Amino acid sequence: ENDFVVQGGLWERGVPSGTLLNLATSGQNVYATNLDGNYSDQTISYLISRCYDLSSIENPVLKFNMAFDLELDWDLMNIEYSTDTGDTWNILGAATDPNWYNSDRLPNGSDCFNCPGAQWTGTDGTMKEYSYDLAALTNESNFIFRFNFISDQSVNQEGIVIDDVRIEGNLLSVGDFDDKSNFVVYPNPSKNIFNVQWSNASSME
Repeated sequence: ENDFVVQGGLWERGVPSGTLLNLATSGQNVYATNLDGNYSDQTISYLISRCYDLSSIENPVLKFNMAFDLELDWDLMNIEYSTDTGDTWNILGAATDPNWYNSDRLPNGSDCFNCPGAQWTGTDGTMKEYSYDLAALTNESNFIFRFNFISDQSVNQEGIVIDDVRIEGNLLSVGDFDDKSNFVVYPNPSKNIFNVQWSNASSME
């Protein structure tokens, strides 16, 4: 089940079977630019989250697992966010942030024409966890983020696989959690069925 909205085509939900990108972190399904081959040239495609109320979470952190195989300095992905229901979008974070983008390259007249100076590009075929501290946005009640993929007019590779996307933090609005225990809701976003996990709970009824 696809809990993100795809804009611009390309992104798929399912079992990855590429030569390099063929693993999920948990379960079998991932989000991918192509589950069993290369991505398309000259493409801009977004994987857009639902809306989150960050004002109800203390110390929110965006986390996900990702592996990627992109044409270095030509094709890229980054994350953008909106706090006005998608009217305007801003790049989330910078290459100088820990555990985030691997490139700060800007267009220089010879390559990376689409690079905004904050992106993932090149290849890292191992599924790794990436995280971004959303503390600066903690008062926002309409937070949306999107994975922003851009490819140029030629040369394509296997692309991107993403798994276990979630926002972690401390719940503020539920009275039963007076100690503000660390919690995780997964899968996140979710429809109908979801799981809640928090650090010092042994059971829930």
